[in-house]
Amino acid sequence: MALLVLSTDAALRARLAGALRGRVQAVWCCDTVEEARGALAQGGVRTLVVEARDGRGRNCDALVRETRERWPALPILGVWEPGVTGSADARALLEAGVHELIVRSMDVGG
Repeated sequence: MALLVLSTDAALRARLAGALRGRVQAVWCCDTVEEARGALAQGGVRTLVVEARDGRGRNCDALVRETRERWPALPILGVWEPGVTGSADARALLEAGVHELIVRSMDVGG
């Protein structure tokens, strides 16, 4: 089972991989909504972690909605960083159905 991370932030990817070492078999990272859809379709994803916007700057709320519909038992964590993305992006993730919202602090260094 794998953790799927939709983020272009290398520090976030590394932090999640380190924190979950030994708890998941793999950490799959992708930059775009399309890549995430492909990885989800392959199966084996245990948890989805998604930032408010993908590597092309597009909102990820539609992906969250689709994932909730197709795999309702799959945990989805949203990541939002105040000052980087707007509060409307965080609200869109919550309304789309993320189970938890991770609020990244700008002064913590990742």
